[in-house]
Amino acid sequence: MTNAEWVRFLNAQRPDIRPDAKQNTFRYKGHNFLYLQSPHSTVKQQIGYQNGLFYTEKGFEQHPAMRLSWFAAQAYCHWLRQKTGQPYRLPTEAEWEWAARGGLQSKGYFYAGGNAVDSVAWFWDN
Repeated sequence: MTNAEWVRFLNAQRPDIRPDAKQNTFRYKGHNFLYLQSPHSTVKQQIGYQNGLFYTEKGFEQHPAMRLSWFAAQAYCHWLRQKTGQPYRLPTEAEWEWAARGGLQSKGYFYAGGNAVDSVAWFWDN
């Protein structure tokens, strides 16, 4: 899902989405839901919140949505199913692993795209 799609969903749900005091972390139905900016991140914030509405920062509308919880992704799938009548869901762990390893085109790598984690993934140490 893109930031633009995600913001449409967020604004449709906003009466039930509650911000923390800094309006940086949001909860929905008792669950952590969305984090606008991590204090450890150097990535520019792509979604903002002002006057009770979410918005996409200019130029980031078609970027993939970030910093959302598993619960948020599930809620988005449920909303999209209701809105379109089409079946949407997150992949199972097995489906995700199979796709990440290359599916039918897999070359037997340990990680998606290679065996050296530093070259194929972003994580705390790099």
